[in-house]
Amino acid sequence: MKRYYKLDNGSTGKVMASYARPQPHIEGLVYLEEPDSDLKSWNGTEWVEDSDLVSKDYEKQVEETDSNYIRVIDDVINTLINKGTITLTDLPDSVQDKYNNRKTLREQI
Repeated sequence: MKRYYKLDNGSTGKVMASYARPQPHIEGLVYLEEPDSDLKSWNGTEWVEDSDLVSKDYEKQVEETDSNYIRVIDDVINTLINKGTITLTDLPDSVQDKYNNRKTLREQI
């Protein structure tokens, strides 16, 4: 049996409400087959266990914070070098190359 679902517009696809027939005053209803369990959410292509969505949501949050965290690491390396705690040549060659490339790019901002 199919029902009309109001889904969370965020990354989770969590079911906010379900209706047996269209609701003219509610925008964005999706007409889908009912899941076999109340503990499922729509991921855009299929019903999945809510626990799977939570795990994927954490993965997405980690990815979204990666770029900011990389800048923090850049700043930590800069601080250590400026204080004389380490020298750039203490780092492996591959890290030195990546650090210098990023430093050059950041100076352009």
